[in-house]
Amino acid sequence: MYDSNSNSNSNLLYIIGFWKYNKGHFRLEELGKATLFLNSGHGPYLLIYSSNHDPIIINRSSPEEIRQLYEKLTH
Repeated sequence: MYDSNSNSNSNLLYIIGFWKYNKGHFRLEELGKATLFLNSGHGPYLLIYSSNHDPIIINRSSPEEIRQLYEKLTH
């Protein structure tokens, strides 16, 4: 997602990490600017598009939690 081969810090807008939790604004190669709320380095990931915000990528500690979140957002 984030281009770690870049020689500048322009890809990382900001990130805050607490133990295994990370959130921040990134410039992703595929999406451009995006906000990440990551509970771990494991999927599945939920990608949310909005007409008035940058894309948001979320995951949770279990696939069941992300499925439940998806269900809440789509119904």
